[in-house]
Amino acid sequence: MNQHVLIVDDEKPIRSLLARMLAPLGAHLSQAENGRDALDQCQATPFDLVLSDLKMPVMDGISLLKALRSARHDAAFVILTAFGDLSTALELSRDYNVSNFLVKPIHNVDQFLFQIQSALNRRKLEADNRQLLEALWRSNEELEAKVHTRTKELTEKNLELDRLSSFRKDVLKVVGHELRTPLALLKGHLSLQKTGILPQKDSYQVMDSTLDRMQNLVDKSLLQVNTQDTAPFRLHLHTMKADTLCESAASQINSLLSITRNVTLACHIPEPVGECVWDKRRIESVLDELLVNGARATPDGGRIDLFLEKCEGGVEIRVKDTGCGLPPEDLSRI
Repeated sequence: MNQHVLIVDDEKPIRSLLARMLAPLGAHLSQAENGRDALDQCQATPFDLVLSDLKMPVMDGISLLKALRSARHDAAFVILTAFGDLSTALELSRDYNVSNFLVKPIHNVDQFLFQIQSALNRRKLEADNRQLLEALWRSNEELEAKVHTRTKELTEKNLELDRLSSFRKDVLKVVGHELRTPLALLKGHLSLQKTGILPQKDSYQVMDSTLDRMQNLVDKSLLQVNTQDTAPFRLHLHTMKADTLCESAASQINSLLSITRNVTLACHIPEPVGECVWDKRRIESVLDELLVNGARATPDGGRIDLFLEKCEGGVEIRVKDTGCGLPPEDLSRI
């Protein structure tokens, strides 16, 4: 692609002479008779080099150079100057990125062409360098964005792993806690079966129901851990009679206490509570936990009472025992 060179001089014969001298470069040459004309052309055409005299009417070369640099025009700028203006040319060279300055008249055409070509080459190198720096800057920004994204993803993954690890520990802790109560019931009934004290029919029915609850709890817990499902256990709700459920839970525990322990368990239902919508296995587990914990804490000769009462918006189940109670320092936390 041909390079574009603008020749700026108020004397037409000099512009024509310079154009003939520059012809061997094969560049696309344009001419301007003063700085104003040159500035208008530069605003319309991206010139690679401006070769300009300093002293011209309308707008001189100094004003043209300053205007171009103020407009961030990056064309190479070569000054044509008389010997007496060398100090001005040197000052401009320091402050406004002047590529070179040539003293008129020009005697050595080859040297002139070499200096013009050098200015064009320098300008091209500067432009290439800017493009490379811009490309490097964009690459760095893209890399930083990718690093930020990956760091965020890794942080989220680590948090997810920590959450899953904590979740699995919680599941195992809950499962271990919830299995202890039905295991205690099974152990108690098996012990009574060995002695022949408890009727087999009643004992088998309790053990069968307890084993079903244990199996259901284990299956759901393993499913949660294997699927990494952190949602709470899903409730399977059905309509059932609250008083029947509470009386059944109390009778299962009472059948053990009345034989193995001198502890009385009484179920108090002052009036029919009616039907409730509950998850049968889950509410049975809650009742067993309350009653077995009460049995463990109550010494021989003590008493456990299970209360079922209507309250605003639902029902209230309370278990009261004559055990030692909770440490005062734990009450507020619990």
